[in-house]
Amino acid sequence: MRALLLILLALLCLPEAWAQTPQRRALLVAVGAYDRSDGGFSPLNAANDTLLLRAALQQQGFASGDIRVLADAAATRRGMEAAIRTHLLAAARPGDILFLHYSGHGQQISDDDDREEPDGLDEALALYDAPATARRGYRGEAHFRDDDLGALLDELRRAVAPNGSVVVSIDACHSGSGTRGDDLPVRGGAPPLILTSTPLDRSAEAGSGVGEAALANGEGLAPLVVFSAARYDQVAREVHEASEGRVVGALTLALSRALGSIPPGTTYRELFRRVEAEMAQLVPGQQPQLEGSADTQVFSGQTVEQQPFYAIREARSPTVLRLDGGTLVGLMTGTEFEVHPAGTTDPARSTALAYGRITRANALLAEAEVAPALRSPEAATDYRVFVTKPAYGDLRLTVCLDDALPAAHRTALTQRLDALGLVQRVATNADLLIRPGPAGDIQVITAATAEVVESAAGAPPAVAGQVAARLDEYARAQFFLQLDRMRDRRLRTTFEVLPARYTWNGNTQSYDAELLDPAAFTSAGGQLVFRAGDTYALRVQNQGPTGAYLTVLSIRPTTGRVEQLFPRTEHAASDNFAAAQSTFEVPLGFRVGSPGQEVLLVIATRERIDFSPVLASRGAVRNTGHPLEELLALSYAEGGAFTSRSEGVAGKANATVRSITFTVVE
Repeated sequence: MRALLLILLALLCLPEAWAQTPQRRALLVAVGAYDRSDGGFSPLNAANDTLLLRAALQQQGFASGDIRVLADAAATRRGMEAAIRTHLLAAARPGDILFLHYSGHGQQISDDDDREEPDGLDEALALYDAPATARRGYRGEAHFRDDDLGALLDELRRAVAPNGSVVVSIDACHSGSGTRGDDLPVRGGAPPLILTSTPLDRSAEAGSGVGEAALANGEGLAPLVVFSAARYDQVAREVHEASEGRVVGALTLALSRALGSIPPGTTYRELFRRVEAEMAQLVPGQQPQLEGSADTQVFSGQTVEQQPFYAIREARSPTVLRLDGGTLVGLMTGTEFEVHPAGTTDPARSTALAYGRITRANALLAEAEVAPALRSPEAATDYRVFVTKPAYGDLRLTVCLDDALPAAHRTALTQRLDALGLVQRVATNADLLIRPGPAGDIQVITAATAEVVESAAGAPPAVAGQVAARLDEYARAQFFLQLDRMRDRRLRTTFEVLPARYTWNGNTQSYDAELLDPAAFTSAGGQLVFRAGDTYALRVQNQGPTGAYLTVLSIRPTTGRVEQLFPRTEHAASDNFAAAQSTFEVPLGFRVGSPGQEVLLVIATRERIDFSPVLASRGAVRNTGHPLEELLALSYAEGGAFTSRSEGVAGKANATVRSITFTVVE
């Protein structure tokens, strides 16, 4: 008894620690039986989604009493906001894990903020009493608009920061004209809801809306992760769940299954790969999306330092693999790699299961041989591929070591560069020269213009390592610049760099974009010239017969710096898709960096492709797109307002690459 009293007294003396134990709470919003009295939406099987998710969340440590369901008539616009505030926000403390799910219809609706959206439309969740078609006097009050939900999610993120997290899943869509071909409903397809008889002004100047929400300051916000059911131009489908004979949302089923099979410490990026694999079987062609802090551990606020890796698309045999990504992302013939278990964040801290080498590759796919044989090659999501020795085909740098180099440095550089593989040491006609610098350092300069690519000082091994890393980066830049010759006849894209001024709008917590006169940024010779700190927008014209995924890279040819500007590279998937015969406004604004020459590459591919494994650094710019595009607009912003930072390649093109070069002056 005495021991028990001492324990109770100790607990009473520590009320703060006791009260701050992290909690996990979930709100599941499901609208299936819509109000049909005033032009409401068609019925769905959303109620079945909550049964699956409740079971999956309980497996992940959510107590049954902390999982609330808001369904049908209770799930109005006001009802959903009230439930978020009372069940999630009111009790939220730093370190808590909050999960919000929505199953129901989604719809585009007239923008209520005067040209805030590029297309004149907001994205919204269609709650219980939301009309599918316009009615007299309706101003959108029953729809949950993107801006409103985004602001509410910001409140949740502030409440659980810095060590908590907010996770959102949306099994809905807002557009699309496809049909399934059977009696299962789709969660979208209704035309946009236009609430005014006045035609929308969609001129380029008025409707650019580039990057306003993307540029919001995210300081003090906990990580946010969002799973969405489909690409912005696709419907979200329902499927049969065989074990219980129920009809459910495809994303909900895939996410529930994936949550039930992941080991502790799994990141959202890895979870998403399992979701993708499930949905590829359930609804081929429907592409789920992942946005936010992908390298955060599932239902944890802990961010993992993830080393770049490639995914296995399929195993042709236990010793022959096909990898996602080919020459376009640096997987050239001769590239060597290790295979590690799924969930590996750093191969140096893990034991390799197999070793391999790329035997052939085209732009989007690489084939490799591995040894020893994998135990379960059919389970591609159980593995990760980490490159140990890159290859760049015929793209090799010629480097000359100056005779004046100190002997110790020369020896260390020779050993390190020979091991690098992509460098050929020559005595004359070199691309780069390595010489002693004026301040006792070692410099790498371009042979043609004597511009300094790198300067390193210190012990010979450290200098050699720094120089080798920079040469690897420099070669990577040359590799990407060579891609400018790639052309796929079905991918016909062009793009414009549009000088712009961004002004913070305190009322909408976003940036208003004003396009400026390009003539003021054009030299007498017709070349684009920016001052350091200027900002610009990007517009892409897809004139081809097929849709295209767009990736924007920034390259500094002199230094070899390569940065992915769009989409944000830490996202496993994002809606960077431009429909055929359309104009695509990149939903970001960009700030030019330091003086010098900068090359922008816009890469159009028929399949989504991830460039992050071949890039030396991760871009700081984010993409706000997802099936309910801009739905969580302000909530995605992380880390500040602006960011600056070919046929010659083996294989078939499968991509179109366009470039624009501009000069940045003081």
